[in-house]
Amino acid sequence: MPAPWLRWLERLAGTALFAMLALTTADVVGRYLFRRPLPGVIELVQYAMVLVVFAALPVVTFRGQHISVGLLDGKLHGRVRRLQQVLVGATCAVVLAALAWTLYDVAGSMREQGDVIGYLRLPTFLAAYLMSAMSLVTAGICLLAALRPPAAADPGQPAH
Repeated sequence: MPAPWLRWLERLAGTALFAMLALTTADVVGRYLFRRPLPGVIELVQYAMVLVVFAALPVVTFRGQHISVGLLDGKLHGRVRRLQQVLVGATCAVVLAALAWTLYDVAGSMREQGDVIGYLRLPTFLAAYLMSAMSLVTAGICLLAALRPPAAADPGQPAH
């Protein structure tokens, strides 16, 4: 049974994806049939894209459904494979934590400067804070995955 926060993030990403579809469709119809594009669609789609990518990042990582290249699958077994999983998980956690820290810093600068995007003048710092938070959540998931005891699996099968 998925955790409630996981389902909430899935719904957020799905809703944002649907909003992108609806906004783009309405803009195209308005632009080509009525010669009146919807003002601010570009900014709204940009915000929705941030939601789609960064709300889905922890979900995909938690489920292990991300794209991976199994160059060493089938060649590493036992403790060496476990060491590889720990190192990869820890490295991903460090990189994502650094990304979260950087984004948090950038979001603060954006807020102080009053940065906005486009026609609707939407503040950019909100998206940067969301990106920072979701990167930090994903870093935690990577760290937990690295520290989790290995599941009993067929050693000849790839991880995913």
